[in-house]
Amino acid sequence: MKRRHQLQATTKGSSSIMEYIDKKRTISHSLVLAARPIMEEELISAILFGLDSSYAPFRSTIKPHLVSLTTGSLLGLLLQEKEKLAEETKAFQLQANVISHQYSNRSLIAGHPN
Repeated sequence: MKRRHQLQATTKGSSSIMEYIDKKRTISHSLVLAARPIMEEELISAILFGLDSSYAPFRSTIKPHLVSLTTGSLLGLLLQEKEKLAEETKAFQLQANVISHQYSNRSLIAGHPN
């Protein structure tokens, strides 16, 4: 029972997607060795449950397709999502820098230092 709880309680935190899925798979494997195997759907649900809030839209999109997923295909989708999130973060930071630069230029033109 302790391992099953650990499977549900383990979160991604600052781990990479690969490290996180490996942790979940290791716990799942230990349950098999203890003669308490879980279904792949339960492992997939535990993986999705442990993701942080930045993956909320991904979780919502993937839920209707849980039946046809494997942990391998989920890993691939999560790696793609991670890349997408990284690109969105870069774009947001670039926009923030542009706005900050524009604001600085307006202050200088108006005669007001930053």
